Amino acid sequence: MTSADGLAHVAGNLGLVPHTMRLVGGGVEPQTRLALANSAAVLGGLGFRAEWALALLCYVRHPSDLSAAQRTCRAWLSRQAQGARRPALLVLQVGGLPMGALVEAQLEACTGDAAVLAEEWEQESPGVRLRCSAYAVDSTAGATERTRRVRLQCVALPTGEGSAVDLAHLPGAMRAATAAALARLGAVGPLRGGSFARGFYDASIGVAHGAIERALREGSPGGEGGAAPVVMAVPVERIGHRRARLALQLQVAVALPGEDGDDD
Repeated sequence: MTSADGLAHVAGNLGLVPHTMRLVGGGVEPQTRLALANSAAVLGGLGFRAEWALALLCYVRHPSDLSAAQRTCRAWLSRQAQGARRPALLVLQVGGLPMGALVEAQLEACTGDAAVLAEEWEQESPGVRLRCSAYAVDSTAGATERTRRVRLQCVALPTGEGSAVDLAHLPGAMRAATAAALARLGAVGPLRGGSFARGFYDASIGVAHGAIERALREGSPGGEGGAAPVVMAVPVERIGHRRARLALQLQVAVALPGEDGDDD
């Protein structure tokens, strides 16, 4: 778990009963509910609250449990979310989890006084259709330096009868989705620091790991001073969203003008 600059990231939470540290019985739904409750408790210990949740990543062990875990996560997020904001959700099937758990939760949240913007849309690009969700959190360093941190999540949807990932067109689709996210969230300014992109892909698609990393690198914005983006491709058993075979997460920070309108 980490907490810095108004953001908290709580990872690795299982459906463990606190006083016994054993997995709760009853299947994936009770484990999912308890994993989320444990995540909320850890957030509380860091001075955050579950209603400030921004994104939830859920790992599921069995393919037959994907729908139930997703349904449980959506219901929990709906209860927690404030106003019309819908936290981003990504559900993935993996080969195994600690202690033989059926589900594991990773939750990101912000402080209550952070300015949060969120958007959802579908991005149509040649050969690639992305379902996108993005949010931005503002932070201030010093008297005038304001930074808007943008997190973009995209699920690559099938564009025809097949469900193959079109890597040739993926970088262009990523650049278009990133530009759309920055424009929608008012993050127009020079980059601060570097960008980070992570791609989860269905290991059965038959595409080389290195080819996916190259596509991620080509589609990610360069960092401050021309720094190369940091990318990571992660094979999973299945993406738990329709017939998707690839899901992307991108993080970038943009400097905003000061209150007086100066951008220096």
